[in-house]
Amino acid sequence: MSENDRPLGQAPHAFRGYRRRVRIDPTPLRASAWLEDDFHHFGVDLVHDGEVVTEVVTHAPRFPWATCPAAGAYLQAQFRGARLDSFGAGEDQRQHCTHFYDLAMAAARHALDDAPVVYDISVDEAAEGGALAELHINGTPALKWRMGAAAERDGIPGGDMAAFQQWTRSLPEAMTEAGLMFRRAAPISGGRRLNLEGFRTASEVGPKGVCYTFQPERAAEAARIIGAIRDFSEHPEAMLRGS
Repeated sequence: MSENDRPLGQAPHAFRGYRRRVRIDPTPLRASAWLEDDFHHFGVDLVHDGEVVTEVVTHAPRFPWATCPAAGAYLQAQFRGARLDSFGAGEDQRQHCTHFYDLAMAAARHALDDAPVVYDISVDEAAEGGALAELHINGTPALKWRMGAAAERDGIPGGDMAAFQQWTRSLPEAMTEAGLMFRRAAPISGGRRLNLEGFRTASEVGPKGVCYTFQPERAAEAARIIGAIRDFSEHPEAMLRGS
């Protein structure tokens, strides 16, 4: 049912679901990128001279596993001295924190821009016909997908996770970054249905080797941080407040 088809006097349902905000803010000789959602709050600052990154600063105000902040030191060691035009070349992303890595890459891509970019991703669990995932760029709707839907409905494509992954990778070149942001965020919404704080360490969750914390040599020592989960369903404006 679209808003135009809704019976007169019937209010739309209240949003209940996952939200993520990513803000990329380039300023002269410094580019910052921050992310916040239910489970994470990370930031990366790249200081540069217009061509080369001279300093990398990472921030982890809120994180799911005790080992996550240490991934910042690894990122700093790998990327200090990197060129903006070849940033990330030769890096094995799985050795990094996924969020630190993605933020650093985004900051490098936009380092010489003259305006910020904000991505807002949401997955509406209460939507009819499959959880409705949406991505906005600077407040403008850009991408939609019905998670778990059997097929397109009301002009909105849908399907299982494999179909979603393939679709986000096949978007036009101008939407490559948006597709990545969507692909990284929307599947994480499933964590809202899990008792994540019931796991003691990352080794109990898996899959192994997908990021810094889940590498076999540290997953068993990566203790779960209790009390770090937030719900921004009703207050998206609270995301990245003060960051």
